[in-house]
Amino acid sequence: LLVQLSRSARFYAKITLYCALCVSASTVAAVVCLLRHHGRTVENMRIIKWFVVKFKYVFGLRFEIKGLQKLEVDHPCVIISNHQSILDMMGLMEALPERCVQIAKRELIFLGPVGLIMYLGGIFFINRQHSRTAMTVMADVGERMVRD
Repeated sequence: LLVQLSRSARFYAKITLYCALCVSASTVAAVVCLLRHHGRTVENMRIIKWFVVKFKYVFGLRFEIKGLQKLEVDHPCVIISNHQSILDMMGLMEALPERCVQIAKRELIFLGPVGLIMYLGGIFFINRQHSRTAMTVMADVGERMVRD
């Protein structure tokens, strides 16, 4: 009844559902990633993307992505995304190209199944409190992009 009466309650109910979907889908996706690729690899992002893109159907969302052809390049590139909330991942996962390596703040690795699936997807974690270490990780990622 409260969800039907209050827009705020409806919003928080949807956020709670989204978080529950993230945890449950991450758990299932982690098992699939481990069975399919046997550990941490950027190839797992294809599996993760498949799960996350399905979330939009649960919420009745549509995304219109403009300029997607600009991401279709055959050389290493850097995409900077300053997303505003956890909900942005639904649209971002739809736009990111294949074999896209992501960098995330270190705290996210401790989010249970969500952190595990991020790790299995090859995401690099940086400690934003220690800028020197973060820059070293980012330099290593840059070298890997050129090499691989």
